[in-house]
Amino acid sequence: DGSNDVLLVSGADGGAEGFYATYSRDGSTLYYMTRTPQGWAIRSVPSTGGSSKLLVVFAEPAMQYSTFGLATDGKRLYFTIGAPASDIWVADLVTP
Repeated sequence: DGSNDVLLVSGADGGAEGFYATYSRDGSTLYYMTRTPQGWAIRSVPSTGGSSKLLVVFAEPAMQYSTFGLATDGKRLYFTIGAPASDIWVADLVTP
């Protein structure tokens, strides 16, 4: 109903812009792509708010993200990055 709105991702947070978000299956975590002056990364944040966690940093800062694709099954992240005809990449979600 909008009465308990929570800002989860802010562009003011270190100058990073958030893009292409997806929730975990249970809705407890928001995963999203972020772009900083250093390049692209994937971060997560609890859906109740709080600090975000850096999950993946892409080694090529000049890489352009031109194809949307970010999903999770709770155990892995599936994403595309790069050219319009991109491969699908998989990253295991590991809890320390």
